Amino acid sequence: MPVIDMQKKYRMTAVPYTGHCRIVVVEAGRNRFGVLANTASEMVGILPDEIKAPPAAVTGDRASHIKNVAILGQGKRLIILLEKGNLLTEKEFQTLSTVEGMEKSKGRTKEKTTRGESVKSFLIFQVADHEFAFDMGCLVEVIPYKIPSRVSKAPSHIRGLITVKGELVPVTDLRLHLAIESADAAVEKHIIILRESKRIHGIIVDRVTEILQVPEQSLVAPGDFLKGINLDAIESIIRLETSERIPMVLNLEKAVA
Repeated sequence: MPVIDMQKKYRMTAVPYTGHCRIVVVEAGRNRFGVLANTASEMVGILPDEIKAPPAAVTGDRASHIKNVAILGQGKRLIILLEKGNLLTEKEFQTLSTVEGMEKSKGRTKEKTTRGESVKSFLIFQVADHEFAFDMGCLVEVIPYKIPSRVSKAPSHIRGLITVKGELVPVTDLRLHLAIESADAAVEKHIIILRESKRIHGIIVDRVTEILQVPEQSLVAPGDFLKGINLDAIESIIRLETSERIPMVLNLEKAVA
């Protein structure tokens, strides 16, 4: 699969890639490719009235990859929305077609099964030294951390309330709720917004790392070998054949109870 370095392609001021670097996989028509990113920080819902056409100064052939601009946070934040079909053109794919294995990145659709097996998608994130997962079906969005407003007499693991698009959302601190042993607090934090039945909840996490698709048979029951964590909310463990990682899938109802 070809991977685009956006910094080089669009002559951006170079920012070194670190361990937080991610490759965002994109499907555009019959083509599939990766976009190299310094980090994947959040997933955010954008309302139609927040999307504006790009200004005339950034239009034309050299800016064909810019589709729209989203104006968020009462004008304090701008997000460039990309036209994925123009990031890597058909001509560039044809140029790359001589590379062995490139045909595998063309003509593919979103796969629901692997070797006839049902596949599930999970959002993977970290709290302290532990790696957790939530089913993508529960995900609303991922936002940067903001300080919740305290609620009197709330359980200690409920940090308070935040407002997300006009809706009050209670925020749970997983470190406290799962009794996770941690030497220190992480600097980088996010809040994952999740929907459980008709209720919305926020979960404080240190870092969101990836979206992982795995066959259902890779989900195994948690054992008693996990130390330094309350296991009540652990629904299953993802067994990865190519890695020693053991992401733990949380039961959303128990994780926010």
